[in-house]
Amino acid sequence: MSKKNQIDYDPDAVEDDDGGFYQSGEEDGGLGNFDSDELDGGGLIGGDDEESGGEYGFADDTPEDTLNGKWSDAKDLKGEEKLKALQELVKEEKTLMADSPNGPATNVGFKAIKHIILLLVQLGKTDEVNKWFTKWVDEYKVHMKQHLQAVPKLLNKILDFPELATLVTLSFKNITDKLNKTKLLLIKAASLLKRPDALQIVDEIKQALDEAHSFLKTPEGADDNEGQANLLLELYAQKIILADKRRNNKDLKAFFEKADQLTKLAMGGNAVLGTIYSVGGRARMRERKFAEATKFLVEAVKNWDQCRKKQETEDCIKLMVISSLLSTSKVNPFDDQVAASHLGTPAIKAFERVTKDILSKNADSFLQNIKPLQREEIVKEYLPMLKRLIQKDLFLEVVKPYTNISMAFVGKRIHTTPEETESILVELILNQQIHGTIDQASGVLLLDTTTKSYNDFYGGLNRLANGVDRIQRNVLSGLS
Repeated sequence: MSKKNQIDYDPDAVEDDDGGFYQSGEEDGGLGNFDSDELDGGGLIGGDDEESGGEYGFADDTPEDTLNGKWSDAKDLKGEEKLKALQELVKEEKTLMADSPNGPATNVGFKAIKHIILLLVQLGKTDEVNKWFTKWVDEYKVHMKQHLQAVPKLLNKILDFPELATLVTLSFKNITDKLNKTKLLLIKAASLLKRPDALQIVDEIKQALDEAHSFLKTPEGADDNEGQANLLLELYAQKIILADKRRNNKDLKAFFEKADQLTKLAMGGNAVLGTIYSVGGRARMRERKFAEATKFLVEAVKNWDQCRKKQETEDCIKLMVISSLLSTSKVNPFDDQVAASHLGTPAIKAFERVTKDILSKNADSFLQNIKPLQREEIVKEYLPMLKRLIQKDLFLEVVKPYTNISMAFVGKRIHTTPEETESILVELILNQQIHGTIDQASGVLLLDTTTKSYNDFYGGLNRLANGVDRIQRNVLSGLS
């Protein structure tokens, strides 16, 4: 089986819902795993050579037989060779079918052009895509209307094509029903969001999303959660991405809450859910809500892994590890089976080493192992917090056996400057993790090791005495 997201695989085969926001399989007329393009259409039946009289080209072969034979041969080719064969097929179709009462366009030609467009994108010949797509739309109207799902399936496979928005507009010549227009608008928005200049075309993205949203509402103007939950989930996933790009946490939270509710109603695809939870997790990390972030990122990892999106999965694993550690959880994030399954990747292995250092409070090893992580832009901003975390933990470990200890000695053990050491101590005192004072003249930390036990013991005795006193008063009051 060919790998996902490569254009060499059969573009007519139905994909799982993991290649983007479009959910294949909907409205396919219950055809299961068969693309409607592969069915008999326009009189062209893909029978085997023996039943059609042997190799195409015999005197009694029909034009349909000849085209079917050429299609069969072209499908087995690759790259430039396949592209040339398909282009010749389309050219010959016009000649062979010139006298056909149904016109020169056939189902084979319709499928051939779809493959041509995919190959042009794959081979980097993007300047020819618009020409072939226009031909597809203008000359194969009947076939396109018979197989409406072919258009979103094709466009979803070429989301990185820079002029995809133009192709969507061309598609609207033949596709006017609300369902498929909504799908195409969502694909358009997804493509625009992937562009490096997405923040410069916010109005265009919002226009596509707003128009799609208008098709997903009830007559009263509310979201049609009952009838359009799946597409609404995709819509909010894209709104979440846009809000994240704009660093608009207020909108992101609002959209995330709606999407989270829809996950209970919709059959969301793994890519959609992966998007929602990964963006939601990053947003929680920015708010320093690391426990919540970890929960969302675990879900994101599962969903991206399900749809075999290696890069997205590994990015979320990296974020999940950092958020888990910063939440001060003592659970090793690599106890998760999905995360552990990616330890063969050197970058993920580096995160595992840092995790072990944090959990074992090994500052020396940590300072060595954190160096590769500094090249990871996705987590770079959180590394100083991670360093601070291990230094605080180690500070507590170092001072634990002492009643007084040199601050210089502590700083040497936890690899901090005098200023950083004092800053950490102040934070620990404010959090009531340490009870003590600093002798500024000698630079010694004087620890009050009795304070907590003293307060606990005598505070408990005081509460007990007060309780006995209340009981006594109540008893005497009842006797009088």
